[in-house]
This record gives sequence, structure tokens and C-alpha cells, in this order.
Amino acid sequence: MFGYAALLMVKIYGKYSMQELDVTFSRTVQIFWSWAWRSTIYGLLVGAAIGFIASLITMVFGFDAQVTKPVAHYLSITAGLFVSLLVLSKVLKMKFSSFRIALVQQ
Repeated sequence: MFGYAALLMVKIYGKYSMQELDVTFSRTVQIFWSWAWRSTIYGLLVGAAIGFIASLITMVFGFDAQVTKPVAHYLSITAGLFVSLLVLSKVLKMKFSSFRIALVQQ
């Protein structure tokens, strides 16, 4: 459907062999949703914690709200993006119901 293919590891007689699978809409949604909800939840939690800590630190050093808010905002966004990359790495290693993602050299 998308013109791409994925590889699936199939265990046959104790050994693994590669079976290429088409990238279907269903598989794409499974992978995307697995990444999206984890990135959102973990990103919000880590971003909120980092933003709160940054706000406290800037307020302790006597900065006003005009400095505190942008610092906390940008640090929380950066933390959320970093968490999103970590989640993507985890999703790439996951085993789904009927497949897993394998990166192979061309």
C-alpha cells in the first residue's frame, strides 16, 4: 500500500530467518500509536518536572517572571523532545503482536 517493506524475524527450528512484510496502514498505526502515547505521557511528566525545577532555580536567584517563564518553557520543551527520542528508541526495540522492527544493512 505504501510502497515500502519491513522485515520480520521468524524463528524456524531454533534459527531466525527474515521474512519481509509490507508496511500496511494497520502496522503503521500500531507503531505510531505506541510511540505517540508514550512520548506524550512521559514527555509531559518529564517536561513538567524540568519546568518546575527551572522555575524554582530562577526564582531562587531572584529573576522575575519575564525571565523565569521562558527559561522553564524552553527547558521543558527540550526535555520533552529528548524523551520523545528515547521513546522512539524503545519502540524500535519492541515486539508487536505479529511483528517486530529490525534494522538491517542494505
